[in-house]
Amino acid sequence: TACLFWWHLLILPKDKTWQAVLALLVTGKIFCLVALLLTFAPRSIYPSMSLEDQQLAGLIMITLCPLCYVASAVWLFWRWLHNLEQTSSHAAESRI
Repeated sequence: TACLFWWHLLILPKDKTWQAVLALLVTGKIFCLVALLLTFAPRSIYPSMSLEDQQLAGLIMITLCPLCYVASAVWLFWRWLHNLEQTSSHAAESRI
C-alpha cells in the first residue's frame, strides 16, 4: 500500500502537485499519530511484540517519518512552483 501511495504521488501531473502535497500532509499526520500511540501506549498493542520493542518502533517512526514527509513535500512544492514559473514564462512569450 505504501509503495502504491508513493508511486501515485510521483506520477501525478505537474499541474496537480498541490494534491500530492495535501496528501503528504494528511497521511504524515496520521502516521505520526500512530507512532505516538505506539510510543506512549501503556501496554503492548501487538501480542507478539514486547512493550519495549513497540516503544522503540514508535520512536523510530516519530524520528524518520517527519524527515521523509517534509523532504518529499518540499521537493513536490518546488516542482509545483517551477511548473508555475515555466507556464507563466511560456504565456508571456506567446503574448510577445
